[in-house]
Amino acid sequence: MTEPRPLAIAALVLAAASALPACSPSYSVEIRNNTQAPLDVQLVRDRLVDDPLVLEQGAVEPGGSALFGPVRSPWADRVRLEVLERHERGLPPTRRWLNRGQNILEVSRSQDGWGPIRFTELRGR
Repeated sequence: MTEPRPLAIAALVLAAASALPACSPSYSVEIRNNTQAPLDVQLVRDRLVDDPLVLEQGAVEPGGSALFGPVRSPWADRVRLEVLERHERGLPPTRRWLNRGQNILEVSRSQDGWGPIRFTELRGR
């Protein structure tokens, strides 16, 4: 009986790894803006080795909603949502990891309009 050859094993591993991106998960999010300011929104892929990559970006007006995605990301890289009120440019955005698949998030602040941005998940509504 012959032993497996390292080159043949490496070729099989490479073939299997190259097939993975074809079945990579997708992410999408509907943002409902319940703040009194326009929101700047980004979907960002955190990569294991390289710098983060912006997959999609846009804006949502007060009282409005917008769909971002679907975007694809390899299994090892997660996708996060970054939200910033337009008048707060220069400050770090509020971040949230997205679940794979479809997400529906309501973005708001406390009742008096101050305080941090809050996300309320509305999946299934």
